[in-house]
Amino acid sequence: MLLPNVLAIPLEVIFRKRNWIVLLIITTSLLGGYAVYDAPGALAVWLETDLGIQATGLGFLYSAYSAPIIIFALFCGNLADKFGVNIFIVIYQIMNLLGAALFAMAYSQTEQIAFYMMLISRFISGIGTDGLTIVSRKAVFSWFNESNLSLAITLTMTLPFLGTQYSFIFLPILATNFGGSAAFWSVFLLCCVSAGFSLVYLLIARFWPSEWEEEIQEETEINKQKSWLSKFISTVTSMPWRFWVLCLSDMFIQGALWPFVAFSPDFFYHHYGFSPEVAGIFATILAGMAIPLGIVIGYIGKKIPKSVVGMNAAFLQVVCFLVLGWATEMPCIIATLGLSVVLGSIGTSIYAPVSQMVPYENLGMAMGILKSCESISWLISPPLYGAIYERTHNFAWSCTLFAAMGCIAFPLQFLIFVLRKNEKVKQKSGALLPAH
Repeated sequence: MLLPNVLAIPLEVIFRKRNWIVLLIITTSLLGGYAVYDAPGALAVWLETDLGIQATGLGFLYSAYSAPIIIFALFCGNLADKFGVNIFIVIYQIMNLLGAALFAMAYSQTEQIAFYMMLISRFISGIGTDGLTIVSRKAVFSWFNESNLSLAITLTMTLPFLGTQYSFIFLPILATNFGGSAAFWSVFLLCCVSAGFSLVYLLIARFWPSEWEEEIQEETEINKQKSWLSKFISTVTSMPWRFWVLCLSDMFIQGALWPFVAFSPDFFYHHYGFSPEVAGIFATILAGMAIPLGIVIGYIGKKIPKSVVGMNAAFLQVVCFLVLGWATEMPCIIATLGLSVVLGSIGTSIYAPVSQMVPYENLGMAMGILKSCESISWLISPPLYGAIYERTHNFAWSCTLFAAMGCIAFPLQFLIFVLRKNEKVKQKSGALLPAH
């Protein structure tokens, strides 16, 4: 009887801490989607050499990824609120697999056919990956209380960068030794692994649900009784002004960061003259360092207003893009690490504050609206970035565009800080009830 008693203690600890295990499983299930997003940028040199896809064409591949999400994210979040996240995790993982497989098959086609197949595959992958991201973040909110939410959301944002790392580190190596087609098929295999982790999460959610599962089911049943249109209208009209300002800020921060991350191997290759492998290492540093830095920022977000984190991130965005664009020597290392800080701060400054603004039953819709706003900027900025470079043959002006976006994000984050401060004053005076 001693052995079962000895085992009971660690099993009880694991059960009580299973929310962190769930978080690790959820983030691992996103790795394939992140690798899919960044794969074309990681192999930009091969796409140009083998298929004649220039910077503008590469930008259109990223725009095709983002275009459907502008509208679809609104449906995605609302449907997740109405029916729960589990069924949509399955649907979006299947779309991820289809998109990754179609892109890999396209690489072996003729130039014109390949490009159109890649556009279609990016369209499918955009819905799959970003839809999965929306419902996964809503799932994370259901497993954590306010004290750990900032760190949990930050980890959800940053740990999937390991998928980006895979694209930037291993795809150039695989393409060099086995060809571009083999490299893209490896991304499909990573998507298969991610889908397996989603299955594990669904089993845990079914047999060992979170402690708030009963409340979640009650809210889901209430949402099912509402029509989609009435739920959409009531949710949108109930969002506070602070949320809409946050959406605008998100557009100008992530609208610069993610396109640059995607283009970064090509940027370091052309702007600094690095080899494709070294350019991949610098791109890896950019995304990879966001993971430990994001954990630190997540802890800091417990102590200071999250909008203060956002203001500092916007300021760093301006400085780092100007340095990267106009300097050609070693400051690029420091500026790259600075952008890693900005990437690591997104979970704390953008997503964590949403739980303070809207109730849980509307979180899916809120995540969808945020994703839709991001996608608008992702639709415009990649081809614009590529077009500026092709016209000027200089990345300085492309980086200046992203720095200017940070100049807009900074006052928006300051406005969020002011609105939140005024809200707290009203709550203390009893004039305003808290969101929860």
